[in-house]
Amino acid sequence: MPKALWVLCLPKGAKALKKVNQKVSFGDKLAQFGNKFFNAPCPGKVVDLAKNKIKLEFKTEKLVGSGVGEGRCWGELVFVPEIGFPEISADHKNKILFVRRANKILLRKAAVLSVAGIVCFSFEKQEDLTNCQIPVLIVSEDSDTEKLLASSGGINCLLNLPGDCFLIPQLT
Repeated sequence: MPKALWVLCLPKGAKALKKVNQKVSFGDKLAQFGNKFFNAPCPGKVVDLAKNKIKLEFKTEKLVGSGVGEGRCWGELVFVPEIGFPEISADHKNKILFVRRANKILLRKAAVLSVAGIVCFSFEKQEDLTNCQIPVLIVSEDSDTEKLLASSGGINCLLNLPGDCFLIPQLT
């Protein structure tokens, strides 16, 4: 299984709470700065503690696609292949949604409700992707990909547009 590396950049003066080669679970506290804690976004192993950085290595499934928008985001994957405009709600805030087919109206509502990102098989009109306000990754449509996404619902995942990929950390 492939591995990925997540680099957590910390504010100057933050204190690491884990040691190199220490295994961590989702939500474990990695560092502290004053009253603020920085938690592990997924299970993995601390592989480096550089100045103001913690490097976390984790096993992952990787879906490659074509990204629209910018940035990276972590969020719980919600498998809603046939979701429409009325079904998107505040419950989806900070989550990454999988939908088979996205459109401009769905993206606008998702952005207003602070959805973290969208993974989809296709987009209604390519020209509607200009000025996209949230990260979108279009992946190849096949039954294996859909099965992987369906079985990964509820897992905290990384949507990485600079790398044109979606990483699903393995929980074991």
